[in-house]
Amino acid sequence: MGYATRMVAKAIFATPPSSTYQEALHYFLKAEQIAVSFTGFFHSSTNKLIHVQPGFYSTNTYYIGEVYEQLGDKAEAIAHFRHAFKMPVITSDDAVIHKKAHEKLRKYGVKDTEVV
Repeated sequence: MGYATRMVAKAIFATPPSSTYQEALHYFLKAEQIAVSFTGFFHSSTNKLIHVQPGFYSTNTYYIGEVYEQLGDKAEAIAHFRHAFKMPVITSDDAVIHKKAHEKLRKYGVKDTEVV
C-alpha cells in the first residue's frame, strides 16, 4: 500500500487494514471456486445468459499469479500469468491485464512463441 493510500486509510480506519498473501490467495481461489457453481448471469444490454466458468475473469487469474509470485512460487505464478495472457480480450480491463501478463512472462524469460 502506497504512502498516500496508507494515510487515507489511517484517517478513515484509525489503522490501515492488513492481510496476508495466503489470505489473498484463499479469496482469489474462492472466487474461481464460486464460478464453478454459478451458472451465469443475464447481460443487461443483450438479455442473453452469459455462462461463467473457472478462469472467467482475467484480472482474477492475473492476481492469483501475482500472489503466487509474492509467495515465491514461480511456476504457479508463470502458469497463471500465461493463462491470463491467453484469455480473450473483450473489455479494456482485459486489455490492461493482457499487457501486464505479457510483461510478467517476459520478465521470467518466457518467449512469445512459448505463449501462443
